This record gives sequence, C-alpha cells and structure tokens, in this order.
Amino acid sequence: MTIATFEQSVLNKPYFEREGLWLALDEAQPLGFVHAGFGPNEDESTLSKELGVTSMLLVRPQQGRSEVARQLLVHSEDYLRRRGAKVLYGGAVRPLNPFYLGLYGGSELPGVLDSDAAMQDIFLSHGYREIDRTIVFQRSLSSFRAPIDRHQMQVRRRTQVAVVPEPPTRTWWEACTLGEFERVEFLLLDRTQGKQIATATVRPLENTPAMPGGVSLRTTSTFGFWLKFCSSRLRSNG
Repeated sequence: MTIATFEQSVLNKPYFEREGLWLALDEAQPLGFVHAGFGPNEDESTLSKELGVTSMLLVRPQQGRSEVARQLLVHSEDYLRRRGAKVLYGGAVRPLNPFYLGLYGGSELPGVLDSDAAMQDIFLSHGYREIDRTIVFQRSLSSFRAPIDRHQMQVRRRTQVAVVPEPPTRTWWEACTLGEFERVEFLLLDRTQGKQIATATVRPLENTPAMPGGVSLRTTSTFGFWLKFCSSRLRSNG
C-alpha cells in the first residue's frame, strides 16, 4: 500500500476530520492509533452524526497494549459524543463504514475480526455488546472450475448474465465509499421476462495480499503502514 492509496481511501474522504484521528506515542515511537467517524442518514444523501463508529483501533503488540487501546478508545468516544453521537459502535460495518474499505477484513468491513480477540475484549470491557456477525469468505481461483450439473444447466437455460462495467453509484454515500474503486457489476436476468434475479459486484483488492490467512494480514499490513507513515511525518516535523 502506498501513501497515495491511503490518502485516497482515508484522508481524502470529504467528511474526514483530523480531530477524529488519534495516535498514541512513546516519545516519537508510535504505539497505536484510533480513528472515529460517522455513517450516512437514512437515504444516504449526507452525513449523519447520530450514530458514531470507532472505525479502526490498532495497537502494537507489546506489554501494556490493553491500556494503550483503552486510552485510545476513550478519545474516540469523547470525539464522537462531542460531535453529537447518540449511539456508539465498535468496528465498522456498512453503512457505518466511512474509512478503510478494502484495507481491513475483506471486500466489506466486517466489524472487529475474530482473529483480533484482544480488540474484541477491549470493546466488550467498555460496555459494547455484539449485535451482528459477518462471515468473510476467501477462495483461491487458481484451481476453480465452474460446476456443471443438472441444476446448473437448468439455471443457464432460464437465465442470462449482463455485464455492467463501472456501474454508477446509487447514493452520495456509495459514491464516497466506493467511487474510488474500479467495479464490474454482473446481473442475472430471467430470459423470458428480463427481470433481475440477482446481482454481484466485483472489485479488486490489490492493496492486500491474497493468501490463506489474508484476513488477519490486512490488519498487520494497515498498522505497519500507519507506523511508517506516522514516523516519517514525525521526523519531517522535527
């Protein structure tokens, strides 16, 4: 991941506020960071500050990690409350996904990964409770072969697939969160009526290594980049 990609995916969002981003330091050594934000209103036409989310909370694995994470979470919660949040969420899930789409957890933000039990414990100890679960699927395409059976043949006879390259975004929020990605939309249509039966959208995750265990690697990759990014800024500022 490059600085340009990170700026495009996080810092250049029209609703980005530097006050919502906190970095924990030991002198000039970054220890972790937290980033808070908000989601859209009901029709996704503008930002709503009634629901606040701690989008990302990452801390370097070391002694005292839990205390650093707790202090960062307190800063995130204080910022969200000052901005008017009435309900606080831990871990970004659509539509509370203002930042880090494609940089953490898969094609959609999953909340807090099960592989990061320490962060789950931090949120639970602050009074958060689990309200939903997201399943992240991953498959290697190197050995993939499309299934051919009676059922699939029947589906193919009754339907057809339409390909829509670069489909237009439907809402302001979709434009903010997905507009930077190259996307292709596949529509499954009924052959007789032309009615849409299903849809699938494909976009690249080129910033993330695709390999077994890649879900947890997204966390490490993002945090490692953040440490380098912050350290370089600190050095340049003396």
